Amino acid sequence: MVARAILAEGMAYEKQWKKLKRKLEGERREASGAGKEKAAVTPDEFISGMRKEDKFIPVITIIVYYGKEKPWDGARELYELLDVEGDEEKILPFITNYRLNLFDYHDYDDFGQFHSELQAVFEFLRFSGEKEKMKKKLEEHKEKYEALSSQAKVLLSKLTNVKVIP
Repeated sequence: MVARAILAEGMAYEKQWKKLKRKLEGERREASGAGKEKAAVTPDEFISGMRKEDKFIPVITIIVYYGKEKPWDGARELYELLDVEGDEEKILPFITNYRLNLFDYHDYDDFGQFHSELQAVFEFLRFSGEKEKMKKKLEEHKEKYEALSSQAKVLLSKLTNVKVIP
């Protein structure tokens, strides 16, 4: 998952870069088509394909683990996947570590910090394997579960194999 998240974020930044590059090339074409001198672009801007003041919109990837059998036990950062045993001090300072933003509902018993349907979804997922706790939660928060959108109910049904969500 670490490698997939790195790739997805890298591709999102590349997409933004390509858009900036097309914009810069368009400005240069417009200027030359209008008989003007080409839009002032420094050699560095020309090579990089973007102006010095251009910035990317941050890409934030959040991994939501919803496996009901057990908590997440996979790597949470790139360093955990690298075979550098014995050479950590020599190699790791030159490698950028990438950490997952991972949410594993197994780590929580209370989802009060969520103020949307996510609260009910995570709570349902967390306790779906524990029949007595789930029954108690459904009784305590009957209105909350009944008010879930059809999309949330379908999601919960698919993830938990529960046929009818209140």
